Amino acid sequence: QALQASSLVGSKVLAPASEAFLSQSDNVSGRIELPADAPNMRLQIANKVGEVVKVLDLGEQKAGAIAFDWDGTDLNGNRVAEGSYRLKAAASIDGNAQDLKISSFQHVESVNIGNTGGGIMLNLKGVGSMPLSQAIEVASTTK
Repeated sequence: QALQASSLVGSKVLAPASEAFLSQSDNVSGRIELPADAPNMRLQIANKVGEVVKVLDLGEQKAGAIAFDWDGTDLNGNRVAEGSYRLKAAASIDGNAQDLKISSFQHVESVNIGNTGGGIMLNLKGVGSMPLSQAIEVASTTK
């Protein structure tokens, strides 16, 4: 397991997250879990101090995992600074606004092999660490 985890360094993993790191040469992408069909779905992206920098209107969606991709631009189309950004997705389901679970692709910078029973931890660029067990998918490196 430790060898497998170490091979993730330099890759991206899809992980549950309300925060993502935007690098200057990349987009932020991931999936939003929609429990039921919705007439309108939105993803709000905010900076560290909570100012909304972008809103992606994802429109009408069927239930399931909905892919998203943010190109790193603000409401005026200008590229924002590299750094961590907060993600918040919501949709109207049966007439009620509902917050949704988000997973985003995160850059793996290093791996810690826990010797205190904590297991293997992935250190994610700009967002901290998470247990390897929370990784949902490894991104293809052919991008």
